[in-house]
Amino acid sequence: LMKELKQRELDFKGSQDVLSDRLLAAVQADKDAADEARREAAMTEEEKLAREMEEQAAEEERLRVEAEEALAEQEAADMDEFAKREAEIDEAAADMRQQATLLPKKNLKKHLEKRGLSTKGAHDVLLARLLKAIDEDHAAHREQTFAEREAWEAEQAALAEEVAEREAALAHLGRLNEK
Repeated sequence: LMKELKQRELDFKGSQDVLSDRLLAAVQADKDAADEARREAAMTEEEKLAREMEEQAAEEERLRVEAEEALAEQEAADMDEFAKREAEIDEAAADMRQQATLLPKKNLKKHLEKRGLSTKGAHDVLLARLLKAIDEDHAAHREQTFAEREAWEAEQAALAEEVAEREAALAHLGRLNEK
């Protein structure tokens, strides 16, 4: 038993039952490999080609599924990013509105002047004018984010269409190869 284990370069430490099991497993592995080699040798060229095509189709399917999963993950991450950006824009606008209500008349005039708006009027009028400008900026930012999201969704649809076309072409080639 020990001689056979050493010859097969297997560990020869342990009880006789362990050593016996180890040798039996090695013999079974050798037998399985020999059976596979005999099956391989007995296969016709057509059978080998068919098996190769099946393996290739399985690999292509695995890659397709993997790509779809990666695309879905990326899409979810991108959607989260859009939602995060929209939330940040909303929060920034709310902060600006809050800060504007606390500004004295002198600072309101400075902010209006930076925006190129009229600086004439009472504190309430100036505040209303600044809040309106903040709301307009906020709407413009949201519109830009919405436009970016629409462009991204259109790009994703085009990619999905391209993938579908590629898969259809591969399926067609597969059918042609079968003939």
